[in-house]
Amino acid sequence: FKKKSKRDILRLVASGDLSVEQLEQVCVGIEAGLDEMQLEQLINNKLEPDRMAKIISIAVMDNEFNEDN
Repeated sequence: FKKKSKRDILRLVASGDLSVEQLEQVCVGIEAGLDEMQLEQLINNKLEPDRMAKIISIAVMDNEFNEDN
């Protein structure tokens, strides 16, 4: 992340109405290396935490696949 990106994500999270469980999934996404666009989609779609977890897993696999190709 660039510093500007971190601020943008923080602003998005702070202005949203995510539950604690959803915020925990956003943290998992950050720790898993999701990029800014992936995190924005995760935050903006306001999915249930269990769906967010699955999407994070898929995004991680997709990122790894794209690194290999």
